[in-house]
Amino acid sequence: MSSKFKKHECGLHLVDDARPSYGGRRGHASGAACEVAKFRAWKPREIARLSAGARVIDHSGDLALAAAEIIGADLMVHEHMLLVGVDERNRIVAVADGSSHERDLCAFRLIDALAALFSEGGGSKVAATFMAHNHPRGTPHPSEDDVRSTKNVVCRFRAAPLLDHVIVWMDGHGKIGHYTMGEDQPRVFVAPSC
Repeated sequence: MSSKFKKHECGLHLVDDARPSYGGRRGHASGAACEVAKFRAWKPREIARLSAGARVIDHSGDLALAAAEIIGADLMVHEHMLLVGVDERNRIVAVADGSSHERDLCAFRLIDALAALFSEGGGSKVAATFMAHNHPRGTPHPSEDDVRSTKNVVCRFRAAPLLDHVIVWMDGHGKIGHYTMGEDQPRVFVAPSC
């Protein structure tokens, strides 16, 4: 069974875990079908290779640095969605990296992201999570779908609180920018009316 959905606008799209495909929201034009993101769990040795400043997340800039390093050369090519697990001291212990290999969107299933996050050895140490994704075209602000997906993740996943969701991009001069949906200091997201 194919895991395809139709493109209709930019952003993150949280796909219902029970459905094999996603056809978009009513009222939006549909485009070509593309795959739902496949998630890859980072191994502990890959996490250890992150720069020292990217291994501990004390504020949104740290998360942006870690996300840019994890996404790497794809930062301006494909949209990625990351779930980053941290321990009680905000040290990165688990990473789930997913991409649907599209420039303007990343459709994902929360269950796939969580399975990848908790599949490696560090998953048992996850005390809190961070979400991050990139905007390859360099747009700094979240789309309606980015905001909606963040709220849905907060409402559906309560085992390890979501502390922030950061959007990362690179400007035309090679500088990395970020937009935080939380505050500069990590805090537990409270989604209204789950």
